[in-house]
Amino acid sequence: MNIEEFKLSKNLTLKEMKVSKDHPDVAANILFNEFDIVSLQLWATTCFQPIRDKFGPTQVLSGKRSNQLNKAIGGSQDSDHLYCLAGDIHCVKIKDQIDVFHWIIEESNIYYRQVIYYPEQGFIHISCNRFGRPYKKEALIKTTNGYIKYKGDK
Repeated sequence: MNIEEFKLSKNLTLKEMKVSKDHPDVAANILFNEFDIVSLQLWATTCFQPIRDKFGPTQVLSGKRSNQLNKAIGGSQDSDHLYCLAGDIHCVKIKDQIDVFHWIIEESNIYYRQVIYYPEQGFIHISCNRFGRPYKKEALIKTTNGYIKYKGDK
């Protein structure tokens, strides 16, 4: 079996976590170690799969990032993507991703570290907590002026 076909959850393979729309050549060079795979399995089973089960086909737009990819896209120097604990996702059959965002925060049992709705780009960033990373639980919405804390965070 090709390692990239390894299933992280029922509906997600390792290959789907090394993507970048704007820098596919850089993403193609991403390598995974055993710790990456365990972290990605945690994210896939606790964050991605519940969303996929609820909303159907869900695309990962950004998964694991190498330092090179993170720098190329202007990502945070401490991004959860660098630790294999985050994904930027888009639920294919859902017209407005805000519905997914609200479900994650208000109805689901997803134990997220951070969830951010990007209305202009039409996707959601979601990450999970794990031992060794500072705990946080925040829900944000990206605006033209920065980020605002979502008031409905439970």
